[in-house]
Amino acid sequence: QIATAELSSLETNGTLPPLKILSHISAEIRDQRLAVRSPALFTAYAVCDQGRWQINDGKTEGWFLSEDLAEITGQILKPLGRVEEQIKIAGELVDLPSLQSQFDRLIARLNLKGWGLLWASPQPRWQNQIDLISDNFDLDDLEILRQEFNQHVLPFERIQNIYCLKELPRGPLGKILKPAVRELLATK
Repeated sequence: QIATAELSSLETNGTLPPLKILSHISAEIRDQRLAVRSPALFTAYAVCDQGRWQINDGKTEGWFLSEDLAEITGQILKPLGRVEEQIKIAGELVDLPSLQSQFDRLIARLNLKGWGLLWASPQPRWQNQIDLISDNFDLDDLEILRQEFNQHVLPFERIQNIYCLKELPRGPLGKILKPAVRELLATK
């Protein structure tokens, strides 16, 4: 743990309260990523690769460069997401989880039953494009969702294609297996 909210923040209205960086933590932003240093920071981490364990320090001159995007103002940390969740479309940085949340709220607002996955597909001219994948909506509902969603996002964030799959690959806990989705889309 590197930051915490005040106890009084439990009374907020569901917004993320300010996270104050703990006194024993040094934090800064490097290439938009959160870097931390502390005497209480981990010593090393272990990685198992094909049955062989390797110990990795993971720090450079005591600093650990995380995969978290963040902003720091004074001693307040504002998380912005993970590096792998940010994509580029036409040179613009797009936060895919934020778009997905907006899409999920639209499904709820329209009182539709089902779900859709926003997916970043490679696109030669724009680097990536946003596509919609579902395995439980009918095509008419998906088209309504696309039209409604596209009215409320920036032009480069609009859904370009819709893919209806028989079944999306999921793990034992129901999480979508994105590498398997990528393989399925490659065959479409």
